[in-house]
Amino acid sequence: MKKRLVFALALFVLLLFPSICSANDRYQWVVSNDKKGIFFDTETIKYGYNQYQKTVDKTQINVWTKYIYSDAGIQNEIESRKRQELPVKGFEHLWYTLEHLMVSRDGRIRLLGYVHYAKDGTTIYSYSSLNPTWTEIVPDSFGEYIYQAVWAYSYDTTNSITMRLRAER
Repeated sequence: MKKRLVFALALFVLLLFPSICSANDRYQWVVSNDKKGIFFDTETIKYGYNQYQKTVDKTQINVWTKYIYSDAGIQNEIESRKRQELPVKGFEHLWYTLEHLMVSRDGRIRLLGYVHYAKDGTTIYSYSSLNPTWTEIVPDSFGEYIYQAVWAYSYDTTNSITMRLRAER
């Protein structure tokens, strides 16, 4: 039964968000529900970097995630922001959010920043953490699904992720 539900949700996302289905798309699906689909960027994912030892840190992954919203998801984001007393101007035009994360092998996650984009490509709202802190990943949450997906991907593509980081240095 659970497999059928997951398949139905995946099919729903693919039909709801056809732009993410192209063969050359850089984003890999993580999870979805009736409000949003979550993906991660396979072209920018990389291991952490230890600045003191000047070495690759394979216990951390630097990743960009993408949240694509349905109409119900847009309304949910607006209501959530109102409850938190955050700005909502322009959110009726929300299309997707890019979120920058560090994911630690020991089950912690750190939000580095995010940007909300409108359907015309303009920025609605952005945030960058000046002092990001590590938080424990909540079981059965979107954070845990992202954690599982990026670490599974890293095991399959270790060499390309390592080479990407080294090319930047």
